[in-house]
Amino acid sequence: RSVAGYSAVYTERSEAESAQSQAVAAWLEGDSGAVAGLTPLELVEWLRMLPAGKVNQETKKTVARRVMEQQLDGQDFQDIIDGNRWREISVHDEREISSLTRLFRQKQRETVMAEAAREAGKLNRNIQKQGMKGERINC
Repeated sequence: RSVAGYSAVYTERSEAESAQSQAVAAWLEGDSGAVAGLTPLELVEWLRMLPAGKVNQETKKTVARRVMEQQLDGQDFQDIIDGNRWREISVHDEREISSLTRLFRQKQRETVMAEAAREAGKLNRNIQKQGMKGERINC
């Protein structure tokens, strides 16, 4: 195997490790970048799936209606949380505000980790493809 071949594999492995490290750091720091990309429909689906014991069914429906009427995305929802602007989406109960905030942050962490897994998988598949092209990969 050529030096260039080893270099390409090393570079892709480094990129995979870097993507994983960045995702873990974002998760630990509470970065909301990935969730900011949630569309209004994805946000409504997330609301629909929330546990009934945490958020009242009627509250979920009311918030979902506001999300669709105002075409709120993940970043808009994050702004509502950050600005304590719950009245804009007709949420008044402190317990539900607390639950929605906690559950949305959980969704953020899950989304960041899922994105990291997708990126790492994509890079690993590229490394494997190089190995299948007849190049031997020594670890």
